[in-house]
Amino acid sequence: TMKKLLNLCLLCSLQVLFLVGCSNSTGINVVSPNGILQTQVVLDPTKHQLMYDLSFVSKDGNKMNILESSPLGLLYDEEDFSSGVKIKSISSVTEVVDSYRLYAGKTSDVNTKGNAFTVTLENENKKNLLVHFRVYDDGLAFQYEIPGEGTARIYSEETAFSVVKDVKGKAWIHPSRNPHMGFCVGS
Repeated sequence: TMKKLLNLCLLCSLQVLFLVGCSNSTGINVVSPNGILQTQVVLDPTKHQLMYDLSFVSKDGNKMNILESSPLGLLYDEEDFSSGVKIKSISSVTEVVDSYRLYAGKTSDVNTKGNAFTVTLENENKKNLLVHFRVYDDGLAFQYEIPGEGTARIYSEETAFSVVKDVKGKAWIHPSRNPHMGFCVGS
């Protein structure tokens, strides 16, 4: 069988040691045990649209939003998952460990550790869309999965990344990387 997958990744270069999740029928809040990264996935109560945000919490307890509440959603074939949806289920958070080899870059062998959870959406036609989330030690990623076999024609992808306007001059660059290609770090 062929699964239809649309990969969308959002990588935030943050150090996160491990994630814990609290969920209910309207959303899930996932927090790292050391309290550095907080992400929340919720259903907007007026638009019935899946939303997510991302925050950084410093060691002194100050919380700084990185991504404001941002929409997730797809329109494919005759199905609309951009609004008018409900959360059918939220899986428990499970640990994931991945290892792979890069053929170019500063490190050739990469080992990642993070947590995964899945939000299953149901639209007005009683069709499902799965949104798989993974939060690694150095980032957040998500992927849409259209259940079933065959192909699907995607007409619109409603995902947004609402970066906070006032980030106070911070640059989110992985500590082992040097800025390049005109990237300027300052405060």
